[in-house]
Amino acid sequence: LAERSGRSLRALANEALRDFVRYENQVAASIERGVTDLDAGRTRTTDEVLAIAPAWLRLDERDAAEDE
Repeated sequence: LAERSGRSLRALANEALRDFVRYENQVAASIERGVTDLDAGRTRTTDEVLAIAPAWLRLDERDAAEDE
């Protein structure tokens, strides 16, 4: 990869580590937001989500059609 990209192995390793740390921070922040929502009672049961999912899917399909 270093040869193909013309970049040093060190640069590639630093980029990979930076991306990994960024990803892990995003995961941790998402978990913290989820715990905050849970503590605040902002949750839905599986049945509630399944009941509103078709409306979300229709919105996604409509948005995709508008983008074409």
